[in-house]
Amino acid sequence: MAELCSLKLASVQDDLAGLQMYVHKAGDEHVSATLKAQGIWEAYETQLICDLLRPGSSFIDVGANIGYYSVLASRLVGQQGRVIAFEPEQKNFNLLQRNIELLQADNVTVVNAGLSSEDAKAQIFLSDDNFGDHQIYDAGKDRVSQSIELLSGSAYLANLQPAIDAIDVLKIDTQGAEMKVMSGLKDVLLNSLPNVNIIIEFWPYGLVESAVGAVFK
Repeated sequence: MAELCSLKLASVQDDLAGLQMYVHKAGDEHVSATLKAQGIWEAYETQLICDLLRPGSSFIDVGANIGYYSVLASRLVGQQGRVIAFEPEQKNFNLLQRNIELLQADNVTVVNAGLSSEDAKAQIFLSDDNFGDHQIYDAGKDRVSQSIELLSGSAYLANLQPAIDAIDVLKIDTQGAEMKVMSGLKDVLLNSLPNVNIIIEFWPYGLVESAVGAVFK
């Protein structure tokens, strides 16, 4: 179940005034709960996104969750820009899709998959109270799992129409799978140098667990 909340971002950047988003009505005590209470998520990272994106920029959102950064990016890059949002978990993806529809934006492509070093099928292990903490490894905490698709990022972007051969801003938040994501994006990242900007979660425990315990098929 979802509910609509208003974002409070006019003080961050005028272009973001008046934005609304669907959030999880219950269960998620982190992203959705914070957006309902405060109207902003990760103030510092939000400011970074605003500082880095310009009209015409390309923004790749890996681990998009319900689409907070993708919604912001859509406004910031304008009609000449591109936003590609990847989210593998089904409930988060459903809200991501609804939020892009609410925005009535045609510069955003949403993809119900994660990114990795190669195309594969995998399992994602779900947190029952933090819907941004779903993980592609089994940490032995009796989490319910869900089957997902993983894609090689460079190959996927190259096959879009029109293709994306360079990235301006890349955001990765995948609970430890970040290096696998970067590996799959290697070709497009090399082509993006020296102008690409990367915002990436660094969580040593998750990186180790993902490297040794990811469940692929």
